[in-house]
Amino acid sequence: MSRSIDMHTHGNSAWDFRPSSEGFILRGPADAYQPGRREPEGRIVPIPSPSPRRREPLEGGIAERLASAWFELDSHACFVTDLDGRLLEANGAGRALVESGAVALHGDGAMSFGLAEASEAVEEALRLLSFGQMQRKHIVLQGFDGVWRSLELHLHREGRSLVFITVRSEARCNAVSTQPLVEAFHLTPTQAEVLAKLASGVVPKDIGRRMGISTHTVRTHLRAIFAKLRVRGIAGTLRLTALLLH
Repeated sequence: MSRSIDMHTHGNSAWDFRPSSEGFILRGPADAYQPGRREPEGRIVPIPSPSPRRREPLEGGIAERLASAWFELDSHACFVTDLDGRLLEANGAGRALVESGAVALHGDGAMSFGLAEASEAVEEALRLLSFGQMQRKHIVLQGFDGVWRSLELHLHREGRSLVFITVRSEARCNAVSTQPLVEAFHLTPTQAEVLAKLASGVVPKDIGRRMGISTHTVRTHLRAIFAKLRVRGIAGTLRLTALLLH
């Protein structure tokens, strides 16, 4: 039967140790457990943890295939352009955005993400990147379809200069998109519907009207949602929803 023996000082830290079948188990500061050993002179000291093994990099072909698959499967629209904004590559979501007409693709490969003001914002971002004034630029613009979008442009200089553009559209929350929160925080179906409408910008009074319930009942559901998400009020709920879902 193992029992705790006395305290032993190792360096500046106190270690409580007890015998075990493999030697000694030490409990150090902050209840950190670590195996120990007895040295010839009788001291019991911690056994250093092994250094993490360095992982060998993936072979070039495998790494390229994985990167290509990751790019293609990204749920956000992603584009690769040159410094003049001419399209070189797009993932599935990006191609769908072009096909929908939300992004225009011209004959020379140049892309337009919106009307004149939006196009000027993208051109200015590309100019700043090309002059080396920054490596990353974030802009918000309105597309041809009237939808507001956030564009993140990253400059990649390795051989040929490339610009990686990630496009995020304004939130379109519904019962499907909030499903991860429903599962994680154990929301009821009614709470899930209230949360989806709230995240879509609907105020509590209109949520009640659309769901056929009183505003008082809506606020009761909201209080339950606040408690399950461990947030304070509507602002905290919207902030957490945006953080986890977008």
